[in-house]
Amino acid sequence: MSKSTLPQTGAPHAPKEQSSWRLTLFSIVEARRALPYVARIIQDAADAFKLVNDCRSALKADNDSNRRIMIGQRRDAALRRLNAAIDECNNVGVDLLDIAEGIVRFNAHIEGQPATLMWRLGEPITSAWSEAATRKRTK
Repeated sequence: MSKSTLPQTGAPHAPKEQSSWRLTLFSIVEARRALPYVARIIQDAADAFKLVNDCRSALKADNDSNRRIMIGQRRDAALRRLNAAIDECNNVGVDLLDIAEGIVRFNAHIEGQPATLMWRLGEPITSAWSEAATRKRTK
């Protein structure tokens, strides 16, 4: 892919838009190339999500107005991080399915057929979808 087609978000690849509602289809190679970047986004989203929930719990339990203000500011900053991570997933063309668990979906096109490549935070990045890639090479 040429550098002129890279998205403005700093994403390391250029997704292929298939229609006006922005369905992005990845090859296995493209998905594997994007995964390290996406994994960092997903990690940040999961961390921000946990912090938001921790702050919400703390706000329910704390009556000190000064601490509540600080907790509210931390929550708001975490919500901005979470929104930015979700926006970046959308820009890259992946679907963030479960923020807390860090589950992401790459819509793919493998051997002329639509496919779904799933990845969960904590799974190996370097060997992601190696079975699908091996199956493709042996046919």
